[in-house]
Amino acid sequence: MGPYQTSARKRRRTQGAEQEESFEVIKSERFWFEDGSVVLQVANTQFRVHRSTLARHSSVLRDMFSKQKPQKSKVEILVEGCPVVVLADRPEDIEHLLSIFYESIRVHDLRDQMDIEYISAILRLGKKYDIEYLKEEGLRRLQSEFPLTLEDWDCRNERKNKGF
Repeated sequence: MGPYQTSARKRRRTQGAEQEESFEVIKSERFWFEDGSVVLQVANTQFRVHRSTLARHSSVLRDMFSKQKPQKSKVEILVEGCPVVVLADRPEDIEHLLSIFYESIRVHDLRDQMDIEYISAILRLGKKYDIEYLKEEGLRRLQSEFPLTLEDWDCRNERKNKGF
């Protein structure tokens, strides 16, 4: 468990009987806002964030939220009064995405080198959730950080050594 996470244990139920194993739900401390309006469930990690912030950045999430009206016959899962949206992504990737939405330049100096994990996360999620500026930045970073030719690689290293 990372420094920004707390946990709460829950037991999974299968056909009405409790299993011996427990499913540990981790609430992100970094992205758990008391005034959040939606809980993103990503694997066993939950993020309580603002629906409007997500919808502002992503047309896919905006459409998902606009269509997410509870039906009378369907039970809506709530955590602390907020609807839960289950996403099939990696918690680390969603944390990267939320850090861009909420922390922006304070966390991400665009002059700094990005590791491949971070670049691949913003490319994947940019494409999946239709966030054009993330796709563009991810591709630009991929080309910049991992040049195709030796000459471009040498130029990259010269820029790094000069502090650019």
